[in-house]
Amino acid sequence: MNAIIRTAFAALIVLMGANAHAECVNVRTAGAAGNGTTDDTAAIQKAIKTASVQRGGSVCLPAGDYLVTSTIVVDDVSGIRLVGEGGATRLVWGGNDQSPLLLLSSVQDGEVRDFQIVAVVAKPLAVGIQAITRAGAKLTSKHNSFVNVRIDGITRAVAKGFQIGGAPGVDANNDYHLFQNCIVANYSNIAYSLENTQVYGVVFLNSLFLGNASGQIGVATDQNLYKGGTFTWIGGGGSNNQVADFSLGDPNSGGISITNAVFEKSARFIRTGGPSGASFLLEVNGVRWSGDALADDGVAIDFRFPGPLVIRNSRIGEYANKTLKISWRPGGTASGVFIFEGNTVKRSASSPLFSDQQPTRFNDNLIN
Repeated sequence: MNAIIRTAFAALIVLMGANAHAECVNVRTAGAAGNGTTDDTAAIQKAIKTASVQRGGSVCLPAGDYLVTSTIVVDDVSGIRLVGEGGATRLVWGGNDQSPLLLLSSVQDGEVRDFQIVAVVAKPLAVGIQAITRAGAKLTSKHNSFVNVRIDGITRAVAKGFQIGGAPGVDANNDYHLFQNCIVANYSNIAYSLENTQVYGVVFLNSLFLGNASGQIGVATDQNLYKGGTFTWIGGGGSNNQVADFSLGDPNSGGISITNAVFEKSARFIRTGGPSGASFLLEVNGVRWSGDALADDGVAIDFRFPGPLVIRNSRIGEYANKTLKISWRPGGTASGVFIFEGNTVKRSASSPLFSDQQPTRFNDNLIN
């Protein structure tokens, strides 16, 4: 293929991608004011209904503040896109404190991007965005992307940022969602809650959770009978959680990976349910966890499964006066696997680093 053909082919691909979403239903055309005081709920819902007629429809939210007073629902549709203009587009909650602002109900291959959801203490919000599989729907919730979305409680007025699963949906699927460059800030409970017991393959890419001394948990997979799914966290980071950055349930299948990220000012880095004899692969690689707000018992990582638990090439703790500990307490009869290699740990030397069982492999670590 010569250069001219390659250039023409590339241009055709770009043109085809542009045409795939050329028709965009503008919420202003549907009647939204975007002035922060007019109730725009019905207009946004109307635009979504219009875009949902065909696969791959798009809804455009131009710059503005859109007052939303009840849950906006996207139901049983594939390929829909909700697109704003970054920080210039805000959905402002004005409803009750029991409902999500946006509910993706049996949505597949959807994309939600480039806008903010905000709530204030006068109108607290239960969940920013929730994804469920609805009983009786044709589709299951799967393979949705959330890109450049910020959910901000401002005055701690958002309980959960994103919730995958949970009532009123059925406990099935909700797999392979992507969170890219997303931020949940000033939440009072959980930033990202994965509540189906079989939610697998979720990816967080350069995303953040910012508890700001009010958040409890950054990412939770233990909210459904202490069982959850699997995810990969790459880049980004989080801070200021009163319970833990990651609170993890039995993943049922597969494993969890946390890599190349920075976390600080939380009580714990990781905690799990258990003790349990269930297999649970957890890999931590290239992570910095500061430990400056370490819990009073000093346990930064509390892992209660046989593993394999693998912690490599990470920096844990930065305060020599903190008696930081790592607790590994597997349940069941299996001996388990715990690999601790190439890490730097800064802590008080007044007690052992490992408060319960010792790692099965301990190599090339710097403990000071």
